[in-house]
Amino acid sequence: MAAAFAAGAAGGAAADQAPTTGPAGRTIVVPLTGEVDLGVAAFLRRIIADAGPGDLVILDIDTFGGRIDAAVQIRDALLGSRAKTAAYVDPRAISAGALIALATDTIVVTHGATIGAATPVQIEGGKMQPVEAKVVSYFRKEMKATAEAKGRRGDLAEAMVDASVEIPGLDGKDTTLTMTTAEALKYGLAAFEATSVDDLCRRLHRALPSVVHTGPNWAERVARFLSTPAVSSILLTLGMLGIMLELWAPGHLVAGLLGLVCLLVFAFGHYVVNLVGWETVIVFAAGAALVAIEIMFLPGHGVMVVLGVALAVIALTESMVDLKHVPLNVSWSLGWLPQALTRGFGSLLAAGGALVVLSRFLPRSRLGRALILEDSVGATAAELGRLLHRAGVADTDLRPTGKALVDGRRVDVVSDGDFIDKGTAVEIVEVSGARVVVRSKA
Repeated sequence: MAAAFAAGAAGGAAADQAPTTGPAGRTIVVPLTGEVDLGVAAFLRRIIADAGPGDLVILDIDTFGGRIDAAVQIRDALLGSRAKTAAYVDPRAISAGALIALATDTIVVTHGATIGAATPVQIEGGKMQPVEAKVVSYFRKEMKATAEAKGRRGDLAEAMVDASVEIPGLDGKDTTLTMTTAEALKYGLAAFEATSVDDLCRRLHRALPSVVHTGPNWAERVARFLSTPAVSSILLTLGMLGIMLELWAPGHLVAGLLGLVCLLVFAFGHYVVNLVGWETVIVFAAGAALVAIEIMFLPGHGVMVVLGVALAVIALTESMVDLKHVPLNVSWSLGWLPQALTRGFGSLLAAGGALVVLSRFLPRSRLGRALILEDSVGATAAELGRLLHRAGVADTDLRPTGKALVDGRRVDVVSDGDFIDKGTAVEIVEVSGARVVVRSKA
């Protein structure tokens, strides 16, 4: 399920003045075409942040809208920009595009332009579905606050979102507002009409564009791909599977490193699109550390594992939902949080299921034998039981879990309490199912 703005109907406006900038500084033109998604938001935030006080950033807008969180990210960047900003609507700024245009200092329209229709909707099964009233209320106020921050009429912005807001003489009852070029000029939403970006620059007494951006850079394009639900879910599953395999059969670190790389790639994609921050990384690392400590050093009743998994899932969920720009209750109502939780737990369960399958077949394969050596993985309880009271040597440090060589066989073991260094002589003192306990003979 995806959440976005929907196209609506009818018109609206508010007072707008051209930016009082002279010819000094750069004139930067940035295209905003197609769907507004998190990759586009990352691209525009970078350009806006790089612009200085003497610059003019022109957004060349032609969009039917897109993701709400992406539009809000761009809106916040525009409101905090040091440079002057202008929106050139050529020929449409619908839904998310309307919010972005309202956040600029100057709106300029081309002949036959339209702007508005910003009702949020949910996309389920390829069909638009209405959202809860509190979601409409939130975005209605978001649009109003944005318009008023730039000296425009807030009621026109509200009418673009909420069909219950009626502008006499402009839109009808039960219709959302979409304004034409003539209406935007008449009601002061747009400063003037221009035939091109060059014409816009001349009208603002600026030099012709000195910097023209064609689109996102390679990192933003890659992040755009990596942050898609399907790809990010695959990366999560493979990352957790790699870590699980390393904990299940430690030794060569191949599975663990591959898992870590997948998680780092996942984090990179979501960091670039402004979903992952250091706080998310810290929470996930804390959860992973608790799981590792429980398994490797303090095996007990699984309390630390449960807490660690909970922290990891919380971090992964937060990394898939933009709670910095969209409130928690709105994200829940739009279905973003339930979807993120489903993806997080689904990836965890898929990794666990894959581990169960691999634990049955990997030890019998050539690759598996190369990775885990002659291990006790897959051994029956009877086979392990025959090792009771046998002597061996610690093949790894036991902290307290690790490997021991017993009768030429590499066995997963746990010490009976103390840490045991590699190379120390040990004796198997207990076998309980797959649990093999050893004691130092030193």
